[in-house]
Amino acid sequence: MNLLMRFDPIEAVLIIPALAAMLLAVLPGYRLGARSNVMAALATFVVALSLFFDRPAPSPYFHVDDLNNVFVVLTTSVGFTTSVFSASYIGHELQTGRLTPTFLRFYHAMYQVLMFAMNLALVANNIGVMWVAIELATLTTVLMVGIYRTHEALEAAWKYFILGSVGI
Repeated sequence: MNLLMRFDPIEAVLIIPALAAMLLAVLPGYRLGARSNVMAALATFVVALSLFFDRPAPSPYFHVDDLNNVFVVLTTSVGFTTSVFSASYIGHELQTGRLTPTFLRFYHAMYQVLMFAMNLALVANNIGVMWVAIELATLTTVLMVGIYRTHEALEAAWKYFILGSVGI
């Protein structure tokens, strides 16, 4: 009961993807990883929706107002729907041999790290925390873009890194 009294949706929006990323990095089997990724994204989205009804008081590091509440819900909604689509898409990449099971685990873990970073950037009440979150999102996306490890994928990842770091 005490745990429910202390439920903080802002912390949950951050903790769910962080824990899911650690779990997805070690989960064997593509189907279990894909389902876990979708379930973590759904749980994060549901918790984000609860911010409309239960908004915690601002803290030195986290704050949710009306505007970024909409952005958190929108981001988690897109994250959930994208995870549903990517489960079949990435599964096809495994079947065709373009990706290995290790890279699939890496993909799903990085997907949740990206969700964590984007949510952290949105709820940050500190410019330093927000900057770290944006950089983490950039680096995570670079790793996901280069996952195929082809010349084209690595070139695209490098270009994304340069453009994302410079801020263009």
